[in-house]
Amino acid sequence: MKEGLVDLISPSQLMTLAHDMPIKNMTKKAHNYNVLIYPTIYPRTSFRVPLIPSSVDLGMGNDVGRDVTLAEALGAVANYRWMEVDGFYFFNYYGYPHPQYMYEMTAHFNHDIIDTNDKVYVVTKTYYNDDLIPSYAYVKQLPKKIIKFESFKLIVGENLKDLPFSINTCILRIGLKKSINNDIEIKLNGQILKKFIEKNHLEACKGRRLPSDMAEKSLIFPIDSIAIIKQGENIIEINLDKTIITDIELGYSCFNDLRKIMLGGKIPKLNENIKVN
Repeated sequence: MKEGLVDLISPSQLMTLAHDMPIKNMTKKAHNYNVLIYPTIYPRTSFRVPLIPSSVDLGMGNDVGRDVTLAEALGAVANYRWMEVDGFYFFNYYGYPHPQYMYEMTAHFNHDIIDTNDKVYVVTKTYYNDDLIPSYAYVKQLPKKIIKFESFKLIVGENLKDLPFSINTCILRIGLKKSINNDIEIKLNGQILKKFIEKNHLEACKGRRLPSDMAEKSLIFPIDSIAIIKQGENIIEINLDKTIITDIELGYSCFNDLRKIMLGGKIPKLNENIKVN
């Protein structure tokens, strides 16, 4: 970069969407030499039942898959915008609905539209041996076998208090595997969250073999005050005995019914519409 031989760098996680590549310092250094940073955004992720914050069942009744949702993609875009990148390289975004995602992500990155979409922020999981030492990629936090206690960092790239609409749903999902009990304590930035929902994912596989990196079940925790969520790094502390943590996700949806808002209709309380069997 010092010699002026580099114009653009595109950091990339191997073939899966990464929400938390540690590139903030790289971006600052690159900008000192007028080098642009365009992180790669992929249209697939690790196996999971996708979290849909605006759905009454949070998407927990859906099938297992790897296709990235728009909410997940927008979460990654917000994170890298917080890291002050210059743009994105959209890799393999062809075939419905992914081309439309590119326009949505670009508009959100440039603040060209009023932001009313769901967003899901994810702790990126390891993929294809990138957890080996030495590694060709940054060290991932998940999956992680815990004995008693572990803490994790989750990046949220926006200030939720600045959103143009009130938040309708805001939840934390923890994916578990080989859990021997459900006596769990979760803290988000020091605040204890109470378990709200437990969802078994074995049924979603419909007799198929469960993917090795997928949660056997999810625990959903409502976040009843967005004030505890920080823009940037958030600390999640988990107390649980002898369990593999496979997933950590934070998602939200906004109440954007303009007709009801303009006519003075009742705006639902945070998380009151969630219904998961």
